[in-house]
Amino acid sequence: MLKTEKFKSFLELTNQKKQLEASLDTVKRQIADLEEELLDNLVEAEVDSLKVNGKTIYPHKQMWAKVLTTKEDVIQALKKAGIDHIYVKEGFNHQSLSAYVRECINEWGELPAEFDGILGFSEKYSLRARA
Repeated sequence: MLKTEKFKSFLELTNQKKQLEASLDTVKRQIADLEEELLDNLVEAEVDSLKVNGKTIYPHKQMWAKVLTTKEDVIQALKKAGIDHIYVKEGFNHQSLSAYVRECINEWGELPAEFDGILGFSEKYSLRARA
């Protein structure tokens, strides 16, 4: 015999989940709308961080690899650089490649010549809060 009450609970929870996800999407859009303006505001004010309601708000920079031509060109450049064994298996892992790009930029200030015109990077800023 089917336990109808548990199915009703499941439906109620599913509906609640959909409502919460919709609310979360709205909040994420509101944060995104504010974020660029607030980042610009911190830069203009030449402030590295700001304490608000007991939390520190600060800009956080992430660097990601950016394919400028094709994936195949990147694989060939990785092979020329002698590091394909780390990153390439029929393709490459974007997270790992981004970590390599961050290492190169932090250590040498640029990518090896094998990547010229093939691989670049972009920086994404976001706001974070900590207690």
